Amino acid sequence: MMGHQVIEQPLNSNDHGEEFAQPVRSTLDTLLIEIVDLKSTQTHEIAMIHERLSKIDEVMALLPQKLKEAKSRILASEDQVLSMQQEATQLTKSKNALEYKLQDLEYYNWCSNLHMLGVAEGSEGSQVREWTKFLLKQAIPELSGDITTTRAHRVPAQQIPAAKY
Repeated sequence: MMGHQVIEQPLNSNDHGEEFAQPVRSTLDTLLIEIVDLKSTQTHEIAMIHERLSKIDEVMALLPQKLKEAKSRILASEDQVLSMQQEATQLTKSKNALEYKLQDLEYYNWCSNLHMLGVAEGSEGSQVREWTKFLLKQAIPELSGDITTTRAHRVPAQQIPAAKY
C-alpha cells in the first residue's frame, strides 16, 4: 500500500494499551446507549404505526357498507326526482287545461253580457244594475213598474277574442 506506513509496535498492557482502551470503552458504551435509545424510539414509532394502520383497517372495513348505503340513498333520491318531474309535468298539463277552461268561461260570460253600442264605457259608474234599469226605462217607455234583473255584468274594458272551438 502506497502512501500508508504501518508501524508495528507491540502493545504491552503496561504501555499505552490502557490509555487507549478507556476512550474506546467509553465510545462503545455511548454507542450502545444510543443504539438502545434508537431501538426504543423505533419500537415506539412502529407500535404507533401499527395502531394507526389498525384504525385505517377498521375505517376501510366500513367503507363498502357506507358505499352501499350511499348508493341506496342516491337511487332513492333519483327515483324521487323522477317522480317529482313526472308530477310537475302532469301539474303543468292540468294547469294549462284549467287556464283554457277559465279562458273559455270568461269568453262565455263575456258573450252573455249586455253590450250597448253608443253608450260610453264607464258611464254606469259603480251601480251597474240601477244604471241598466234606468237606461232600459228611458229607451223602452213601455216598460213600466219595477224592472227585475237577475244579473248585471260589466263589459270588459278590453275585448277578449272569441273562443276557438
